Amino acid sequence: MVSCPIPSTDATKRSSLSAKLRIERSPLATLTAREREVLAEIATGKNNAAIADTLVLTKRAVEKHINSIFLKLNLSYSEDVSKRVKATLLFLAEPDLA
Repeated sequence: MVSCPIPSTDATKRSSLSAKLRIERSPLATLTAREREVLAEIATGKNNAAIADTLVLTKRAVEKHINSIFLKLNLSYSEDVSKRVKATLLFLAEPDLA
């Protein structure tokens, strides 16, 4: 019979603390729950109209959320990359916040 080591309480606490610190340092931590929902929809490739339909919002509300997301993620003045792609990459890189 193969025994499986049980992680020590200290290791579990360190892992939990590490995850919590990573979340707090993430730029995604500044987003509201609704902004994270909008960003999740962006990450699936939906356009603003499709996001509005899915989340039962007006297109204008979606635009406001997206502008706020870009501002909070410091993407509002980015011209060298697609803001939607960069925001999606940030979102996908942080599975704890997704």
